[in-house]
Amino acid sequence: MIDSRVDKTRLGDARETVTFIAGRVESDGFLRPPEALFGETTGYQAEAAATLALAGSRLGMPEAIKAAKRMFDRLLTRRLDGELWSLDWKGGFPTRDPLPENWREQNAIPDPRYTAATLLSLAIYSKAAGDDSVVETARESMAAMFREWDFMGQDYLHLTREYAALAVAAWGETMAKFVPATAPILSWVRETFVAMAPNDFPFFTAVRPMLLLATLGPDCVSDVIAPGVERLLAEPRWRFPDSPNDFRHIDSTDDHINTRGNTAVALTFRLIDLARGRQDYTNRPLYEHLSAWIDAMRNPAAGYFECQDVKTGRRWGQGSPAHFLPLWWILGGFQA
Repeated sequence: MIDSRVDKTRLGDARETVTFIAGRVESDGFLRPPEALFGETTGYQAEAAATLALAGSRLGMPEAIKAAKRMFDRLLTRRLDGELWSLDWKGGFPTRDPLPENWREQNAIPDPRYTAATLLSLAIYSKAAGDDSVVETARESMAAMFREWDFMGQDYLHLTREYAALAVAAWGETMAKFVPATAPILSWVRETFVAMAPNDFPFFTAVRPMLLLATLGPDCVSDVIAPGVERLLAEPRWRFPDSPNDFRHIDSTDDHINTRGNTAVALTFRLIDLARGRQDYTNRPLYEHLSAWIDAMRNPAAGYFECQDVKTGRRWGQGSPAHFLPLWWILGGFQA
């Protein structure tokens, strides 16, 4: 039986996309896109692998879970000193932007955001695949992560704290000993969500409700999530002047409409409505526009495109986010 969270009207799109992604996973477990905006990082690869496992579980596609396992088998060998992950930039396929000049140096340094994101993804995979063999490895990396970094005592790149808290929440009782370390993060997100929502890009404002809903449940929608989302929607800096129903991502992507913007907003609308069992956001004309845009980003050959040039309308890029973000939207969220 198909999971109740799945958008049944887009089952075919989801299945075809999952088949396409799984088919791009090489024998060594690396997902090689045909083309991408940027190089692939640990975070992208882990999120794509977790999405394959989640899709395999929710759509009844065991071949997707097998592909996810190959990806995590590789990712688990990429830990520095057997504990933490770096960005682990990978190229070798066409990209719009080259790898950063210091990519080798970045690959040699443990990264708190990508370690947390990978631990979150590993939890999704473990639950969706029923694979307990990764639990002890995850526990070792989780302990090293909190030993290495004081998430509330230092400044970090956006979403680092949120991913750390989401990782612990996703592992549930298995990682209960780490819950006290994430309690300050959760309080901080709840206290700052409304104020910060219009100040950072839409994907940031999509991940934070994931954390609030996973830990506090739907009771926080009315007084925290909804007011913050409304402030994001009202902030003109995240809209394109000539296409105000489309959302910007970051400054370096201003020449195109990016799935990280539009799909993030559509996903947030779905998550809120699924949490409350209503259709307040998904009945809005804006959601209809965003849904049509995502559908139009389907590549007739296979999968989705990452972006659409604002001047020419050309669609381009098929890196990992081009696929796992629309799948999160169709599947009804990223968490198991």
